[in-house]
Amino acid sequence: MLYQAVGVLDSSISSSSSSTKLGTSTSSSSSKPTKQPHHYKYDLFRFYENMPVESPVRDGLIVNWDMLEDLWEHCLISYLRLNHNASPLNLSDFPLLFAEKPYTPASTRYRLCEMMFERYNAPAIFFSKDAVLSCYACGKTGGLVVDIGGSGTVVTPVQDGWVEQKGVCRSLVGGRMIDAQVRRIIKQASLTPFFRLWSTTSISQMDGLSRRPSSRI
Repeated sequence: MLYQAVGVLDSSISSSSSSTKLGTSTSSSSSKPTKQPHHYKYDLFRFYENMPVESPVRDGLIVNWDMLEDLWEHCLISYLRLNHNASPLNLSDFPLLFAEKPYTPASTRYRLCEMMFERYNAPAIFFSKDAVLSCYACGKTGGLVVDIGGSGTVVTPVQDGWVEQKGVCRSLVGGRMIDAQVRRIIKQASLTPFFRLWSTTSISQMDGLSRRPSSRI
């Protein structure tokens, strides 16, 4: 699952992180598609049956701007305690730092700048590659950063605080592919447990479970 981190360079305001996965639902009960806005559920721990789960980010790139904007506003209000009565939120006191993938297209940066300057009144924006920030976090200005995520793996060479774009390598081997491979192996292997439940009792009686092991198959 992908996460985004938000924080303010202020000791009185703690940073936080949230999932980029959102539960969606529409107020319309009709099966036909409508133009009504979605109502998002940010707490996926309160998942209900058949709730669709979507993400505004895919492979490290933004694919749904409206959903991402709602997610950002939720983080700024719920975690950073900004004034929720202001519409839109006013970020005039907060210069912004965005961490982006090495392969982020320029069109995404242009749209982010347009949104932050015109809608949220941000005073300044700086874009930095996530691989460069990873090196800085280790006290280095260069290195070879291997980022293994859910959608794939990215290997990024960093030298003197700059990404060598010609050396960036991407692979589809990531968490989701590994999960799919493990599920396929388990399904084909038809694994059978070497024990069998003999009988069960109510947990309220605190008697536990009674089981008798069986021979391996």
